[in-house]
Amino acid sequence: MKELINKLKEKLMSGEKNGIFIILAAVGVVLILISSGIKPKEEGTTVIKENDSEYSARLEEKISQIVTAVTGDKSPVVAVTLETGLEYVYANQNTTDSNRSEDNKGESIANEESVKSSEEYIIVKNSDGGESPLIITEKKPIIRGVAIVCTGINAQTEESIIASITSMLDISSRKISISQAK
Repeated sequence: MKELINKLKEKLMSGEKNGIFIILAAVGVVLILISSGIKPKEEGTTVIKENDSEYSARLEEKISQIVTAVTGDKSPVVAVTLETGLEYVYANQNTTDSNRSEDNKGESIANEESVKSSEEYIIVKNSDGGESPLIITEKKPIIRGVAIVCTGINAQTEESIIASITSMLDISSRKISISQAK
């Protein structure tokens, strides 16, 4: 390999037009080989897919931690209700074929037009050899409401909890209910 590089350097330094062409061709071949077959190993990248119940459980745990930090209650009860589930938008390929024909018979003209369209999802191969549609966007579920029952609630802590949850989840304060535990 070093010999090849040295030869390419000599050709480049000599100023020959053929030498420059050979170097550019070699670089092009190397770039094609790299882009087509050799893929960098992805280390440390993990895609975590969760279903709706796992998503709401994760939110409930985060909210519980916030409530504990604000009120000091070690075991608040938190419930998150989802209005919609997790939605995926898949990449697709649309094809449309249209045919138009005219038939001129005597004095009357007949026009005929047909349109065929199809939509196919773009399928990609996974690292484990399976196939799945290419996901363009993942839409998080819409939150219907949050209910919290805990001890240590007063006007100030309730306001603090509501402010924290509204900013964390980007929901209206009307969707949050906080009750004092008995």
